[in-house]
Amino acid sequence: MFFKRDLSRPRRLVVKHRAAIGLICLLLLLFAPAAFAEKKLTHEMSKEEKALMPEYLKSRQNLMATMPPPAPVRGIAEFEKMEGVLIAYPLGIPVSIVAEMSEDVMVTTIVANASTETTVRNLYTANGVNMSHCNFLYAPHDSYWTRDYGPWFAADGNGVISITDFTYNRPRVNDDDIPAAMATFLGIDFYEMDLVHTGGNYMTESLGIAASTDLVWEENTSKTHAEINQVMANYQGIATYHVTADPLGDYIKHIDCWGKFLDVDKVLIAQVPTSDSRYSDYEAIASYFASQTSAYGNNYQVYRVYEPSGQPYTNSLILNNKVLVPIMSSSYDAAAITVYQNAMPGYEVLGFTGSWEATDALHCRAIGIADRGMLYIKHLPLLGEKPQQSQYAISADIIPYSGAAIVADSVKIYYRVNGGSYTAVAMTNSSGNTYTGNIPGQTQGSQVGYYIQVSDTSGRASKHPFIGSPDPHVFTVAAPPQVPVANFSANVTTVVVGGSVQFTDLSTNTPTSWSWAFEGGTPATSTAQNPTVTYNTAGTFNVTLTATNAAGSDGETKIDYITVNQPSIVYCTASGTDQSDEWIAKVQVANINNSSGASPYSNFTAIVGNLTRGTSASVTLTPGYSGTIYTEYWRIWIDYNHDGDFADTGETVLSKYGKSARTGTFTPPTTALTGTTRMRVAMKYGSYAASCGTFSYGEVEDYTVNIN
Repeated sequence: MFFKRDLSRPRRLVVKHRAAIGLICLLLLLFAPAAFAEKKLTHEMSKEEKALMPEYLKSRQNLMATMPPPAPVRGIAEFEKMEGVLIAYPLGIPVSIVAEMSEDVMVTTIVANASTETTVRNLYTANGVNMSHCNFLYAPHDSYWTRDYGPWFAADGNGVISITDFTYNRPRVNDDDIPAAMATFLGIDFYEMDLVHTGGNYMTESLGIAASTDLVWEENTSKTHAEINQVMANYQGIATYHVTADPLGDYIKHIDCWGKFLDVDKVLIAQVPTSDSRYSDYEAIASYFASQTSAYGNNYQVYRVYEPSGQPYTNSLILNNKVLVPIMSSSYDAAAITVYQNAMPGYEVLGFTGSWEATDALHCRAIGIADRGMLYIKHLPLLGEKPQQSQYAISADIIPYSGAAIVADSVKIYYRVNGGSYTAVAMTNSSGNTYTGNIPGQTQGSQVGYYIQVSDTSGRASKHPFIGSPDPHVFTVAAPPQVPVANFSANVTTVVVGGSVQFTDLSTNTPTSWSWAFEGGTPATSTAQNPTVTYNTAGTFNVTLTATNAAGSDGETKIDYITVNQPSIVYCTASGTDQSDEWIAKVQVANINNSSGASPYSNFTAIVGNLTRGTSASVTLTPGYSGTIYTEYWRIWIDYNHDGDFADTGETVLSKYGKSARTGTFTPPTTALTGTTRMRVAMKYGSYAASCGTFSYGEVEDYTVNIN
């Protein structure tokens, strides 16, 4: 399903040409080598290309994606070991850069034929290029933007480096064929993924995290975002794919126009003046990455490079221990170089002028060729504060992609304390590809820097981090962990039913986990540091906190800490306005037997009567008169559901009228809430009173009843 290195020409190209032969005839009119010079293709698609793009993508539907590389797959980062660099002729970069690159790596130049190779050789020789570090790929091509259409490299689960290809987001069929041609040229496996993409809009940090602008969504509308992520996971091993907005706001939407991974946990983001309309967009991108977690477990270290007039400083090329930066002969160049030097100690940072643009510079026109025999070190470093201990265990997986043997006594940790000299400690093979060693314990407050170094029998040597001693991993020795002392408080300790309490952890010695138990609360348990709990039942309740860290755990229980009361109820007012002729003389309900004089309203809630659900209660209501005897209308209400009113069904418990004392009975329903509640008695001349409000000729009295 994928192309093996013994094929003279990858099968994909044959299928592709057959499927797109009609289209290619049109393309050749535009993009033949002669047209390359005449048309002068730009980084941006021309109107003609934009018109051709839908048909070009349609032709790609006839191409079957290969199976992905054997898992687990690991995309190779730009800052990893490169054996070469791929460029195209006619050149998009000054020949002085070619000379610089040829000092250290093999420069592969794409040329049309042997005659063009001779022309290029003469050019290189005349300009000091190391010709022993040059080779040539004969292949038709449409442009020099090798970054955009060139190969992506990945290591598969068998420790083999291969090429992954995508559909180039330009209808330039010759450019699109270059990755397959490179696979044959290098003799490595080739994998095709069903995705439209471009190298200028992709950066990875080697441990499963990558970033692109949302151009990748715009160019793959037939796929969901999740499906795009899955393709990237299968073919490049990307577990976290940051797809961001594009602050540049230009046609290109390539991430290398404003951002760049410098290491696993370092990212460079362009900066523009506050007066620039895009200022907030750039700051938002920088803040976004600063808040994200790197594969090392720390937040990204974000470095900013000032580009006030569209300088393409982020569009640089990292080539092993060198950083080649496009500069503009401006007053801002030196500061840009300094940013790289501060972010990448130990690297040689070199500036080069050229035909650079804000959307098209050095990174767009050159792409590294991964070292096929790379000696790979996978290590998650100790960073930040680490508790004081007798020793610090260091573990690394070391994989020689060349298949060569590891030189046993070469695997070492080099560490230094507080910036002093480095001391070597041996690492030993514990199992498989894993090597372990220990940095001795250090005093509290010490700053420990370290790197790992290894070599194999192929002659390769590697360090982690890549540059080694000038920029080691660093951690600080903190105080040894102590068992936490559990302690907590609450924002309130007395609430009414239905109220909430916010608990705050006050434990000392920095717990890392919390376990709460709330008697009578919801939730009943929690592992949050500062939980909020709701109490729906009256009573007094205990609270327990158990705080834990690496040194152990401690618990505290506060007895009857939370008091939950029934909510206070405010009843509506009611009264009569004239008691000169009649008033309530006596109320007898169950065990209540209360005589009283004339008053508009009397609060007798201190008098409590006992009632039982489902059991009849007797009533006698006696009026008082000053002279003439009138017909009085009596009513009794009881707030059975404790909701603060007498308006619910069944809460008018008795209605009687007459001139003399009235008797009767009522039965509290079985649905009545138990406990104390309000009973209201009203007597009114001529008609029944309402439970709330003022009326003429009569009186209102309130009592308390306790329902059992």
